[in-house]
Amino acid sequence: MEFARAREFVVGAYHDLPNVLLTGSLLLGGVTGYRPLVWLAVGLIFVNLPATYLAQWLVSLASFLHPYFQVDGSDRCKTYSNPSRNPRGSGGSNEGGNGGSNGGNNGRASPSSSGAPLLDNRGPTWWTTSTGFFFFFTLYNACAVLFSPPNPNATIDQQNNRNAYCYAVIGISVVFLILAGCRVLSGCESAVGVVVGGALGAGLACTYWHLLDVCGNGLVPDILQIIGNSAPQRSATTTPVICA
Repeated sequence: MEFARAREFVVGAYHDLPNVLLTGSLLLGGVTGYRPLVWLAVGLIFVNLPATYLAQWLVSLASFLHPYFQVDGSDRCKTYSNPSRNPRGSGGSNEGGNGGSNGGNNGRASPSSSGAPLLDNRGPTWWTTSTGFFFFFTLYNACAVLFSPPNPNATIDQQNNRNAYCYAVIGISVVFLILAGCRVLSGCESAVGVVVGGALGAGLACTYWHLLDVCGNGLVPDILQIIGNSAPQRSATTTPVICA
């Protein structure tokens, strides 16, 4: 039973990954004062979410694209649902009406039904774009730090530790991106949707990283503190507050 509960928790967290990443980043960053996590949550809400809505709207305008971006509309695939919908779903028994003729529509909800999700009615889904945004932001940050010129005041050990940290983050990010790509195996996302959504999330993440790195020192978007944990002690030189 313990294994079954652990499996249920892991599968549930996987399907609810966008909410976990968003709320986790916002709460942990806000409570601990860890600004990179807060900035990441801001990017997910104000950059990635509107872009996902826009992409889905553009796909909805082109009817020939619908078969390539069709997603499962059942409850198990939804990340955000309409709170006003019937808890029994739009395809219920209807209490002596149709005699259950809708039959739950085989567990699927059409985009026009009352039980349709507010988001992810077709690909690229919020699940794919937000997951790609999060992990590509982390991956791009590690690559940017790895290929940036070493601090001349840093020791050899500090430089080696920084490079090892970057390689570890890159490896972990790649593994998680592969696991995120397995979403297509669940039937909750199409193969084309995974590719387009991942590319959209990656492009937004890299652009947002550069927006945060307006000072060029890499400290603001350094979500895993690769620079802060490997750089030498800061000198007494005064720096602008925004770049501190």
